[in-house]
Amino acid sequence: MKILQAVSHIAVVCVALIVAMVMLRNYRTADPNRQSAAQIEASLLGRQINGKGRVSRTGHQAIILALSIHCRFCERNAEFHQMLSQIKREKDFDLIAVVAEGSSAGTEYLRAKSISADQVLEMSAKTMEVYSTPVTIIADRNGKIEAAWVGVITEDKARQILERITGQSRGAANGHS
Repeated sequence: MKILQAVSHIAVVCVALIVAMVMLRNYRTADPNRQSAAQIEASLLGRQINGKGRVSRTGHQAIILALSIHCRFCERNAEFHQMLSQIKREKDFDLIAVVAEGSSAGTEYLRAKSISADQVLEMSAKTMEVYSTPVTIIADRNGKIEAAWVGVITEDKARQILERITGQSRGAANGHS
């Protein structure tokens, strides 16, 4: 019986050491340059998308959705993106999707989610340097970034975006959270 207790104590100590080593390794190998959502949002403000010319085909401001079809957070934003595609019928803005997997895969993804975008582009250094998804961007007609939101669109973020688009609050963003 004492041998069994000793073995179990040694096993617990070994597991604790392994967990501590894994945690230490992850701490040491964490990317020190990794930015928070707030840092990414701040770094995007004032930057130019596409380098030159109009981003918007209609000459209005643009809502740009940086997405990946495999991103679970992008999936959680799909309902809000559907709402944006409905609102764009009434308001003067273009809805542009920039998709990591390319425009063909992006078009299929948006179609499956019932999201109507004016343009679907492949995410690259030529279109925009965003290396995180999802990112929702408001840009002027020339592609200058006026506002950006990284991550899942919460009720507060939805309200901010809708106020910028419509100029008025839509309550609790139609229940989106």
